[in-house]
This record gives sequence, C-alpha cells and structure tokens, in this order.
Amino acid sequence: MLKRISVKYALKIVAVFTAITTIFVPIYIYTQKNLFISHQKENMSGFLVEMTESTDISDPIKLDDHIEEYNDNNYTIRIYDSSQKLIYTNRRHQKETANPYREPGGDFDKVVFANFSKDAQPKYSEENKTGNETITLQKIVSYKGKNYYIFIKERMRNLEAIFSYTNNVLVSVLAIYIIVCGLSLFLMMGRLTKSIRQLNTAVKNISNKDYSVRYKGEIPKDEVGELAVNFNDMADTIQDNINSISNYNFLLKEDINNLKKYEDMRNKFVRTTTHELKTPLAIISGQVEMMNCTTDPEKKKYYYNSVIEEIQKMSMLITGFLQYSADERETFKAEPEEINLSSKLTELCRKITGTMHSKSLNFTYDIESGISLSISEKHIEHIFNNYIMNAVKHTPKGKNVKVTLTSADSTCRLSVYNDGPKIPENQLEKIWS
Repeated sequence: MLKRISVKYALKIVAVFTAITTIFVPIYIYTQKNLFISHQKENMSGFLVEMTESTDISDPIKLDDHIEEYNDNNYTIRIYDSSQKLIYTNRRHQKETANPYREPGGDFDKVVFANFSKDAQPKYSEENKTGNETITLQKIVSYKGKNYYIFIKERMRNLEAIFSYTNNVLVSVLAIYIIVCGLSLFLMMGRLTKSIRQLNTAVKNISNKDYSVRYKGEIPKDEVGELAVNFNDMADTIQDNINSISNYNFLLKEDINNLKKYEDMRNKFVRTTTHELKTPLAIISGQVEMMNCTTDPEKKKYYYNSVIEEIQKMSMLITGFLQYSADERETFKAEPEEINLSSKLTELCRKITGTMHSKSLNFTYDIESGISLSISEKHIEHIFNNYIMNAVKHTPKGKNVKVTLTSADSTCRLSVYNDGPKIPENQLEKIWS
C-alpha cells in the first residue's frame, strides 16, 4: 500500500504551484499579445519561403493552387514583376476590377516600392482609421534571374477584444485555483490540528498521572500519524515501567520496614540483655572476689557452685533471648486486616484496562461481589500485579485475558487466565520452589 504524501510535502507542493501560477498568469497576460504577433510573423516568413521554393511564382495558376492548399492565415498576397506591374493577387475582386488599386467599398493597399527590400522582415502596425492591426511583409525575391516584388498582408481584427476575453478567463481560472488551494490548505490544516489537539489532550492526561490514556483518533500515514503511534508506544512503556516500579517500591518498602523492625529488635535485645545480665554478672563478680579472699575449701566450693549456677542462668537467659528474636523475624510479615476483596480487585482490573487495550488484548473480568477477606491489602495487590504482568507478557495480540473471583463455602478463588503458550511440564515444579 502506498503511503500518503506527508503534510510537509503536500504543503510545499501546494505552495509551489500557487506561487508559479500567481507569477506565470500575470506574465502571460502581459506578454501574450507580443508572443502571438511574433508567432504570426514567423508563420508569414515561413509561408513566403515555402511558396518561393515549392512553386513557380511567375505562374498565377500554380500560385493559386499552392496558396489555396497551404494558406490557412487568410493572407492578402500580391506579386509584381521587375517593371512593378501587378502579375498576381489572390483576391478575386481585385483581379476583376478595372482599377486594381481600388477595392469595392474601400481603398486598395498603397504600395510604395521603395519600402521593398531583399532582407525585409514582417512588420506589425495598427491602422488608426479602422482600428485593425496588421502584419505586412514587402520583400524582393529573385527567381529565374528576375526580381519580383512580393507583398503579403494579414489583418487581425478585434485582437484586443479576443485577448481581453482570454485574459478575463485566465483571471477567473486563477481566482478559482487560489480559492481551491485555500480550501485544500484549510481542510488539510483542520485535519492536522484536530489530530494535534487530541494528542495534546492525551499528553495533558499523562502529565496529570493518568497513564491509561491513549490516542484513539484516526492515525494518518504522515508525520502526525507517526507521532500518534510513537505516543501510544511511549504511554505503553510508561505504564509498564510504572507497574514495575510499583512492584519494586512495594518490595523496597517491605525491606525498609523489615530493616527498621530488625534494628528495633536489635536495640531492644541489647537493652534487655544488658539489663538482665547485670544481676548475674554482679553476683559472679562478687563470688569470684570472695573465692580469692578465703582459704576455706568449703566456702570456695560454695562460691564456685554459685558462679556455675549464675553462668547457667545467663546461658539460659541468652538462649531465650535469641529464640525470641528468631521468632519475631519473619520476612514480609504484615498484620492482616479485613478488606472487601471484590471491590479491591475490581479497582485493580479497571486500572489495568488501559494497558490491555494498548497491547491489543481482549480483557474481561468477572468479580463476584460481597467477598471479604482478612489479608494484607499490600500483599494481595502485589500478587495480582505479578499475575497480570505475566499474563500480558505471554499473551499474543488479539487474544484473551480474563480475571475471575469466586467463593465457595468459607474460601475464595482468584484466577487469571490467558490465551498463550502453556508452561512446559518440566518447569511446573519450579513455579512455587
């Protein structure tokens, strides 16, 4: 499929054609008359050359046949011999009149033989009396050793009126062309600005932290279309990264909370142990000093047994503290709370709908209402996000992802189904390991 022409090049083409037309038409209107006259002069010169080269100009019959065959310009033609006697004219009424220098109803063209020359060229002139315009050629031609005076004239009646009409047509065409180009630009810019406005709205929504928004308008095959596709890809990437960051943040917060708990436990353990060990240490210190001060074996034995007893008490005390500390340390331990699981999962499903749409997946959810559960809200959100992200990753475009929540007796079941490749059996044992 051919791509549409881009907006940039479409605007350039319209602008170039408009500029060329706007410049060319006035120039043509200004020069068309001169161009037409130059063209007619060239035709007249060519006609004379063809006539003198292809026929006998001294034979009126042959001249008549040639001129009737080739003269499409309605020329008035007269040929004089070297004695300046008229030997041919293509006007019948001039041949038949007694006075060949007069035409019925008007003067015959006055011939001034001094104006003839061998290198003469057609000349343009305006007849002020009649208002007509003419092109005249008066040339001396040598033929079979004799000179002949050839007079050719072309009348161009109402030339100004003709060009005035064509100029009006050209101006009208130019005006229509400019209007059509203007409307084309208006419609093109309207389509362009509509897409840009939709993209601008989508960008504002993302700046307001609504990462589920996507450009849903028509995607033209031009720069704006590429921008729309790239925007949707960017929004998908942002949504995926936000979900990943949310999971990482959850784990990080849990680690920080655990570290705080461990630190509190360590401080508490140190304080309690220090306090509890002060008494037996003081007793042991006193008994050892008494052992050094007495020589009575019985007393030394008594003091010795007393020290051993206090040491055993200290050992049991320390063992008890360590066991208590081990019992308190449980990874991701959180206090459960009664939550409306149906409402929570419905909210999470609504949040993920935008991502499913951008991935071209058919997402549905069937959440049974009224299910409550005593559980950590943070943990259930973390688990749900992991399931959904895994389903999105392994589901082909156009396939289905479905979330269901059902209850049975005193238990409930959360299920995330997706149309994708099954997990190999040899990998199943590793899922919960």
